[in-house]
Amino acid sequence: MKWLLFSLGCAAATLGHTQDFVVLNTRDTLRGKVKLMSYDLLDRVHLQGERKQTFTAREVRMVQLEGITYRPVRLGNGVRFMQELRSGYLSFYAYREPTSNRYDGRLLQLASGNQIDLPNIGFKKQVSEFLRECPALADSIREGKKGRNELDLIITEFNACMDAKTANRTAGAIPAATPVAANVTRLQQELSEADFPNKKDAEDMLSDIIKRTSNNEKLPNYLVEGLTNLLRTQPELLEQWNNIKDALRKGN
Repeated sequence: MKWLLFSLGCAAATLGHTQDFVVLNTRDTLRGKVKLMSYDLLDRVHLQGERKQTFTAREVRMVQLEGITYRPVRLGNGVRFMQELRSGYLSFYAYREPTSNRYDGRLLQLASGNQIDLPNIGFKKQVSEFLRECPALADSIREGKKGRNELDLIITEFNACMDAKTANRTAGAIPAATPVAANVTRLQQELSEADFPNKKDAEDMLSDIIKRTSNNEKLPNYLVEGLTNLLRTQPELLEQWNNIKDALRKGN
């Protein structure tokens, strides 16, 4: 009986570890025992699977640990693994403060990469300004009709607002087999070879743009402007993207 209980315990532990996994930027999924490590500027994840492996936060898209999703997010000059509480055009994360092992910090981040720490003081002013792309929601926050306790509702309403804007406010699609399409492909290649903190987010946005183009869909304005913001620290890539945007405005 003791042997049976021991075997069941080992099986349960093994099953728990196999449910944890790491998704790399290459889209590969690796399963095993996962441990997150915090360093000065760049977090890492240790994976004990068929062999021991260590990856930096720049190499990872997502970590699943004990049923919680973690994503690498730029914070100041560093890149941290944060708990993903909500995802969308407006995402919500929990992160560890430098002197704590608890995920007590709270961060709101737009798809453009703009961020704000969730404030305890000045919530109405700071959050209404941060979410000004949706004026009606921003006004309700500024007037105190929605506060910190309604944050989940605020996130839901903002993402719904941006979805509606996406449906109504679009840039032109990029026809296949045109110079513009070729320039987009070239930008994707050069972006993959670059190295900067917002690279993963920029790649995701550009991949979405290419996917929509291949389906002959119009491009949402938030993707166009979001990619512009993410490339501001990369002058050469930004110039390429601006040329593509100019071609779109001129009707390809």
